[in-house]
Amino acid sequence: MQEEYTVSRVGDRLRSVVKARGQTLKGFASLVDIPYRSFQDYVAGKSKPGFEQLQKIARSGVDIGFVLTGTETRNYLSDIRAQIKMSSLLASDDELAEVLTYYLSDTVDAAIPKIPTEYFLGSPTQLTLSIWEKAVQIAVETVEEMSPSLIELRSNQVSSETVVRTILEVVDHKLAKAIKNDAPAFLG
Repeated sequence: MQEEYTVSRVGDRLRSVVKARGQTLKGFASLVDIPYRSFQDYVAGKSKPGFEQLQKIARSGVDIGFVLTGTETRNYLSDIRAQIKMSSLLASDDELAEVLTYYLSDTVDAAIPKIPTEYFLGSPTQLTLSIWEKAVQIAVETVEEMSPSLIELRSNQVSSETVVRTILEVVDHKLAKAIKNDAPAFLG
């Protein structure tokens, strides 16, 4: 059962995450580059972290889905990897699928600030999941479109990172365009 997104529950879960990591509130706030006083207010349930603060917390390895909803979302990356492997090229190349999944998170992080502010009124978790879903869809389509040239790159022993960067250049462009032109369709 998913818990509700309330300021006090977010604060409680944030406190439990910091405690489980064996850190102090002050040490964790410093680690994620959030002013200590603000972080204290989040944990105390006096205010809730904004999207930028949630990104900083997530970059430290904290499962933001859990902090916001009480439900662990770590398995979401496994689901994404499975979706990415639906591409015929990636289904047979585990390393490439793994590297693409890893680097796709950077694409999603870069896309979030481009989202029109009116879409931030709902759940931050749902917004992030919607961006992930669109990014994965675009990535799979892009891999299929680029398949002949990607196969050639792989046969020439080009590293997975280089191939993925080639894919992500196109994905970044298409995702930015989708956010600009089609946001109501997948974020609304």
